[in-house]
Amino acid sequence: MAKQSVLIIGNGPVEKDFSETLNSFDRVVRFNMCANMPKLLGHKCTDLWLVSKGKQGIKFTAAFPAVDIYRVQNVMITDPQPNRFMQSFYRLIKRKGSIDHGDEITLKYSTYANVERITHKAKEALLKRLYTFGKPVFRAKAPSSGMLAIEYFLQQQAQVYIVGFGFKGWKRHPWNLEKRYVESLIKQHKIQLLKAPACAGAKVL
Repeated sequence: MAKQSVLIIGNGPVEKDFSETLNSFDRVVRFNMCANMPKLLGHKCTDLWLVSKGKQGIKFTAAFPAVDIYRVQNVMITDPQPNRFMQSFYRLIKRKGSIDHGDEITLKYSTYANVERITHKAKEALLKRLYTFGKPVFRAKAPSSGMLAIEYFLQQQAQVYIVGFGFKGWKRHPWNLEKRYVESLIKQHKIQLLKAPACAGAKVL
């Protein structure tokens, strides 16, 4: 049985037009507000990964990102289930950046797609693996959503391609370690970089 082909689209800059290529993938993964949507990267989105905390999290309770929600099959919330006692405390002291909106997101999106949450165990295991590649520039709190998605689909034995990964952003993600890990996965042929297609619909390493 052939492996599912999965394209994971990061929110980094993309300079070439991949819009036609996207249709050849079984699954297309995008994140949060989908910064590169739709220019150069088409409209297809089968898997949407969303943060649930703070200002970004509350945005997803009010409006959908720039995707056709009727074509989305799976939504993954990238913040694990929070401690309810601490959530009550954060709301009391109005620490908005720590307030989790996952339940509201689940209620809104479950009408259209299967909704899951990443687990604490998965996040901690990946962070531990990343630390085997050295020391982060800043003390890391969590892997990025893009790195979590790569690991998730590798564990599903999918054929994984990536594009738009710039390894930059919030300083509490271990970007330098993630870059080294991804480079090692590419060398082992476990994932592939999506490059400009030689012809329409082709996936080229």
